[in-house]
Amino acid sequence: MWEKWKAWTGKRILFLYIGLPIAITFLIEFATRICDKDYFGGFTFMFGHPFRFLCSALIVGITLSITLLSRRKLFWIALVSLLWVIMGITDMIMLTSRNFAFNPGDLQTIAEGFAVAGQYLNIVTIGLIVAVVIAAIVLIAFIFVRVPKTEGLMHYGKKLSLIAALTGVTFACCLIVRSTAEYTNDLRKDYFKYGFVYSFTTSLLDNGVAKPAKYNEKIDEIIKPEEKESGTDELENQEDIPLNVASNTPNIIVVQLESFFDLSTVKDLKFNQNPIPWFRKYQEEFAGGMLTMPSVGAGTANSEFELLTGMNHHDFGAGEYPYKTILQQTCAESFAYNLKEYGYGTHAIHNNTAGFYSRNTAFPRLGFDDFTTVEYMDVPDEERTPKRWAKDEILTEYITLALDATQGQDFVYTISVQGHGSYPDTGEYPTEFEITSAERTESQLNAMEYYAQQTYEMDQFVHDLIETVSKREEDSIIVFYGDHLPNFGITNEMLEGEADIYQTPYLIWNNCGIEFENKDLHAYQMQAWILKALNMNSGVINRYHQENADTEEESAYLDGLETLEYDMLYGDRKVYGGEVPYKPTEMKMGLKEIKITGIERDLSAPEDGYVLVKGENFTQYSKIFINEEYFGDTEFIDSSTLRIYYPELQGLDSFVVNQAHGADSILSSTRECLYYGE
Repeated sequence: MWEKWKAWTGKRILFLYIGLPIAITFLIEFATRICDKDYFGGFTFMFGHPFRFLCSALIVGITLSITLLSRRKLFWIALVSLLWVIMGITDMIMLTSRNFAFNPGDLQTIAEGFAVAGQYLNIVTIGLIVAVVIAAIVLIAFIFVRVPKTEGLMHYGKKLSLIAALTGVTFACCLIVRSTAEYTNDLRKDYFKYGFVYSFTTSLLDNGVAKPAKYNEKIDEIIKPEEKESGTDELENQEDIPLNVASNTPNIIVVQLESFFDLSTVKDLKFNQNPIPWFRKYQEEFAGGMLTMPSVGAGTANSEFELLTGMNHHDFGAGEYPYKTILQQTCAESFAYNLKEYGYGTHAIHNNTAGFYSRNTAFPRLGFDDFTTVEYMDVPDEERTPKRWAKDEILTEYITLALDATQGQDFVYTISVQGHGSYPDTGEYPTEFEITSAERTESQLNAMEYYAQQTYEMDQFVHDLIETVSKREEDSIIVFYGDHLPNFGITNEMLEGEADIYQTPYLIWNNCGIEFENKDLHAYQMQAWILKALNMNSGVINRYHQENADTEEESAYLDGLETLEYDMLYGDRKVYGGEVPYKPTEMKMGLKEIKITGIERDLSAPEDGYVLVKGENFTQYSKIFINEEYFGDTEFIDSSTLRIYYPELQGLDSFVVNQAHGADSILSSTRECLYYGE
């Protein structure tokens, strides 16, 4: 049988390398469009945009052509084909679960994705995925073992020439598509428009800010525009510009509310009550508007990046997470660094895990002194949502702790998580909301009622935090905003007025008499908007926004911003005189000191061998290490007691408590404590 198969494939191998890329491309485009119930989408893309389809098929063809260099061609063909199909199915799942296309940035967050998969996918779906993966592995293993190798001369020279020619043709086709492409800021629409294969591949190769045309001339003009008129070539370091004397130095608290949005602004929905009454009340009494974010339905870290740095994420690679790319390499001007110039302490707080989006390694390069995450919070079950996210009500305590951490003014950047998807559509969880619509299914309304309940509780947190800060009798500003719309497939046409799906509500509360104007902003303009009201001009990008954001020449303003971004992060750092002035902070994890005060045998346990570790400020994420070894079974009793089964206990055993998810994700450690016996 195998001899016949070998003869068949030998004669038709070229057809395999031509037909298979077409079939794979069609299958992927068909699968990714099912989430929109477009069952003919694969045909529409194939025949409606034949050149884009051809470009995608050629890209798949290149990856398959590499197998020509192997004697196990069929094995590698099957493996490469399977990888493409898996990526297509992954895209379909992600479009369905979070309305966001699968892109290379997601490969950097794959560990986080596995950690929260259970909160997006039901047990049946997860089981089906596992079964398919196992079947695929078995099939690949079968092909590897049973299909014979190619014999005879390999003719590597000819094959390399063929691969090179195919690569050249594919590259030329991609350039043609790119030269005629009209990209939006909607990754989902762009992937549908140009095809998953082409879009994913170009995104994989497209990271960072591209070098602007005439970079040197543009950056020189931004640094010292008046010297162009005088003919002087000498440039002045922007960091030498003196700081303005601040008109006020209040505490500045910025709270990013996860997926926060007024669902009652969707035209076809009818509510029994307002889901965010306090937020609307404070907007009317103080100031607010709409904030344009870089994405819809996902991309929380990129919303943060824009607000903290003043940089436009649209200038970076499609789907890129700068937290996981450039901020792993260099520091960036930020809200925190700019306020440090005025003596502020800088704190970050998040009621989710520290490693999500690599915040724990990115935040030191954004100037934060400390970072308090869920690993350092005592979160009882009643303060978690049915989907196990920590509720936002716990954040007030830790924001207060941050304000008390220093004697001077504080900048506290807080990231919420309660509104995070997915949203159960079964109606099994109690809610105070009744939503009706002639255009929605019962399951859709159930999910929306659950979401409305979460935003209602988040809205109460907004009120509680304002009340708490008001009682402190310190000058303070609090900014609340949503990071992106929830994943309900909302379109512009569904929203009241001239609202846009990229816009989320924001409000600015203060008790220091500052009257902010009601104004719609982009997330990258918020920092400058706040600091300008305080007469603070620290930071190059901050000054650039303050001086140019209101110009009528928006294209020139955005072009100059992109030039600054490139120069600061990737270029010659001319705005800093050639060297980045910021150094990573020695960021402390958590503000409450975690320590061991004693070690003893648990004499109350039903069996011998249990050991109690006594101490302070333990949490569910506290892990006992004994003699530098992780046993993985630490039991959290309460904030002062941990327990572990360790019958081998003997004198001088070394105990350390680490805040971690496991042995490989340690955030901080207590001092070593030795057991001296009874």
